[in-house]
Amino acid sequence: PMSEEPGTRFEYCNGSSMLLSTILSEVTGVPASQFADEALFEPLGISDYSWPASPDGVSIGWSDLRLTPTDLAKIGLLYLRNGEWDGEQVVSQEWIERSTTPHIKSATLAEQYGYHWWIKTYCTNSGFVDSYLADGWGGQRIIVFPSLDLVVVFTGGNYAKHEPVHEMVCEYILPAVK
Repeated sequence: PMSEEPGTRFEYCNGSSMLLSTILSEVTGVPASQFADEALFEPLGISDYSWPASPDGVSIGWSDLRLTPTDLAKIGLLYLRNGEWDGEQVVSQEWIERSTTPHIKSATLAEQYGYHWWIKTYCTNSGFVDSYLADGWGGQRIIVFPSLDLVVVFTGGNYAKHEPVHEMVCEYILPAVK
């Protein structure tokens, strides 16, 4: 039995991301990593990456995709530019908007969730700033601030329970933006 009525409570689950990788592979006929390489990474000039697969050949959908900080920033910039890269529409503007729109509030966190993007409002000395972020394991982050025309990337190996990323954004990065 379900513990909650479907659609009423959200908890992030790695399994759903793995399921999406499997569905993408079924629909396209190629592993998600190959699809991403052709449809996303190649147009963005991303070639230095690693994306392992499960024993049955499905690209790991919830973890282990390794990109350089510059390439993470490219993905953030692609989103900031509504899916356009060097004059080419790589991702539809409709998908950018839908994926970064809040669809449900997290049961345990202050943030809301879109389609694999967390939606968060940061408090600054001059007010509030909306963002959406890709939130990776160990402190890997792509944070997009549309109103500031800003993409912030964090990488690192911070696997502790408390990750100071959000405090660093509030205390150092946002106050430095002119």
